[in-house]
Order: sequence, then structure tokens, then C-alpha cells
Amino acid sequence: VKRIFPLPQRPDWNRLDKIIGGDDMPAALPYPVDHSSDLKGDRCPGWQLRSAIKQNLLVIVPDEDADLSQVEHFRAALALSGGRLAVGEDPFELLEEHAKASTPEGAAAAGGGPASEPLLPDEGAASPTTASTATPEGARRSALIARFARVLAGLEDLCFGAGAGRTPSSSSTSPSFASDQAKRSPMGVQLNAKGDRFLVRRLSRSVKVSGMSMPSAHAQSRDWFELFYDDLFSPPKPFILVMQWMVCSSVHLVNFRLKFTRICEDNGFRVLRLPIASLFPQPAPPEVWSTEKETNFDRLAFHSPRLLRLPGSLSPEARGELNARLLEAWLRPPLGLFCLLCSSRVDFKVEVMPDQAVSEKVQNHQVFQRLRGWVLSHREGHFLVALREEHIMYYENRLYYAEARDPAIWEQRSQLLCSLWSSFTEVTRPIVSAAVAAAASASAGGGRSSYREASDVRREASEK
Repeated sequence: VKRIFPLPQRPDWNRLDKIIGGDDMPAALPYPVDHSSDLKGDRCPGWQLRSAIKQNLLVIVPDEDADLSQVEHFRAALALSGGRLAVGEDPFELLEEHAKASTPEGAAAAGGGPASEPLLPDEGAASPTTASTATPEGARRSALIARFARVLAGLEDLCFGAGAGRTPSSSSTSPSFASDQAKRSPMGVQLNAKGDRFLVRRLSRSVKVSGMSMPSAHAQSRDWFELFYDDLFSPPKPFILVMQWMVCSSVHLVNFRLKFTRICEDNGFRVLRLPIASLFPQPAPPEVWSTEKETNFDRLAFHSPRLLRLPGSLSPEARGELNARLLEAWLRPPLGLFCLLCSSRVDFKVEVMPDQAVSEKVQNHQVFQRLRGWVLSHREGHFLVALREEHIMYYENRLYYAEARDPAIWEQRSQLLCSLWSSFTEVTRPIVSAAVAAAASASAGGGRSSYREASDVRREASEK
């Protein structure tokens, strides 16, 4: 069952008045992926507000590359999946399922067999305390989580003042969510020191400027915005926070972002601003829909991604191996990317309303706001990479130019982005070329040639 966006559909005016007056704002992003079986409810009805909604997408990551690296976790997930990943398959979901099976309760639920062996150093620890003292990796993780708890405490003081915040709302109504409330840190976020949970849900809190702790706040202010954020911090996964507003002075928004950035920097984290229009664009009018997916959405004309086409004649096993090799190469140095988003299915279909006069050809186009695949980010947010079914899409983060007030600085940053693109192609093209060679040999020989075999032959030839 897929959620559907009827297009166009206007929000109820009474509901709109309530939002402007300070009522809870509906979510407008199809994030995070809902893993529940009930997909009939629309979990982000704010899409109806379209351009009236303004958003900032902030990603909080550790300063140290070792704390952000996902290589070891990805290799552990590959060991569980047989060295290949289907398009959009979440490696952290595999690890969480394995961690559940590693406990006696999980083994009993799976049929009474023996518990699985842990794959990661801290997996299966008896408690967060034992995880922090058993190994150096656990101690490093415990210190990282303690610093992030200070970030959350600073964020709550900034938004609500000491002890003035209310309980965050959540789209989840499961008993486990309610039982976890007592173990949660400021802002209602659960801190996972054990390394056995990675799947997140969405929390939200309304922030009124009149109660904030910053110079531009005053008691008579009626400005406000909504914060949407993850309910779980479990490194090395990043923490995603979205600011969303309709009417709020830019003075307050800038002051909030600057002060929150300082809180993160003081505790060893950095805040990445990512282009939300590249990740979650609004659908374009149906009259312009075509087979070109990029033009079916309202993207900025001069911010189109670079495309690398993937071979389409690979077997499912060969494509799974190609996905695994590409992702592992991008996660390793020198690129050092981290996995930001992933989905194994398309969702949030855009549906044309019956009263709209469009051709039958347009109505036959399938437009989805969430696509299959992975989205990875540069460790400093300079670019994004989307691995889809047919293409690799490379997005430069044009927000990187926002603070370049001097032409010399602008040119310096432009050269840096060009060098990053060169580094990306140096890592990616040999892997894709080997996959193309594997597909060609398979079609010429009438059989299925493994991508791994073709890659090994290519490497041996280059060494000679």
C-alpha cells in the first residue's frame, strides 16, 4: 500500500489559520521510512501547503572522522547479506535485526535456536555501562553519546529555557515508544550506547520565539517554528533535524541556527546544512510530466545533478554486488561519505485529481516523491550522492557558496567542489566499468558472468 498525494489539493482554510496562529504544524517531509505494516495514514500531510512551507535541513555529525565512519558497520551488514545489497536495502536495518537475534529473547522468538554471534565490538553488551567499559570502542562511543547529550540539553535550553519544554509529540503509538520515555534524554531523544538500535521515528516540538533564550527573543513575539527530528541517536548514523515554518522573522531563524551551531561546536559536533530542494522537491505541475524524472519536480534549473548511467542488463546477484562495492568504496577514504537516507521501495505517489484537464499520456506517468536507493553525504556536506536503480546522481551542495562573500573565496570553494568531483569519479568509474564489462561478457557468452569475477580479471590485467 502506497501513500498518495492528490495534486493539486488545497488545505482547509480553518486548518491553515490554526497553523499560522501557532497550532502544531504538519510534517512535510517523507522521512523517516515507516517500517510499520500500516501505511494507509498520511504521515506528512504538510505537503499540501507547498511553497508556503519553509524548511532548513540540518544534519549533526561528530567532528572526528573515526566517530562518523560507517565502514565497519557496512562490512558487518555485508557479512549478513552475502556480500550484496538489493537497491535501497538498509544495512543498519540488517544490523538491528541481527542484534535482536543475538539476544536470548530474539532467539526464542525466532524459533528457539541459539542466539546469533555479535558482529560488532559492542553488540550484545549487557548494558550501556558495560559497553562503555568493555572495549576502547565502547568507551569512545560512550564519550561521544555523553557529548551529544550536552548538545540536546543546550538545544532544549535554547528553545524553551531551563525546564520550560513540553513533551515531544510522535507519530508512533506503540507501547515500546511509551515505555522508552523514562530512558530518554532532553528533547525526548533516546541515546543508544549499546550499538544495537538504528531505526528512527520522528519527533516534533513547536518552538515559540517568546520563550527562547537568545538576544532577538522578546515576550511579545508571535513568531514560531516547528522542529522535526530523530527520536534516536545511535552513532555512526547522523542525527537529522528539520526546521519548518510559515511565518517567522529571519532574525530569529538566523540567531537560532548560529547559536545552535556554537553549542554543537563546543561539544565536538558540526552542523551540516543540506539542500532540501534537492532531496525532497515538490512535484511540478502535471502538464510538464514526462519520462524524465528530474523535470517532474520543481528543482532549481541550474542545480541539476551530474549523472552516471549504470548498466541495466545485470543479473540481480551482479547488481547486488555492484551496489555493495560502490557503497563500500564511497564510505572508505579518500571520499569518506556517510549514509544519510535509504529506501527499498518507492512511495508517496503524486496522483492527478480527476477534475484536472490533462492528457491521458500525462496520467500514465508514475511520479513518486520517495525513490528506491541510497543517499550519501560528504562528511562536511559539500556534495550528495544518490545511488538509484538506473543512475548515480551527484549533487553539489550550493549552500556551500552562501557564506562566500568575497570573489576569491567563491573561486576557492568552486575549485574545491571540482576537485571533489574528480576524486569521486576516480573512485566510481573503475567499479562501474567493471560492471559494464561483466554485463557485456555475460551477453556475449550467453550466460551470467559474475561482476566480482569480471572485476578481479580487470584488476589482474591492470597489475600486469
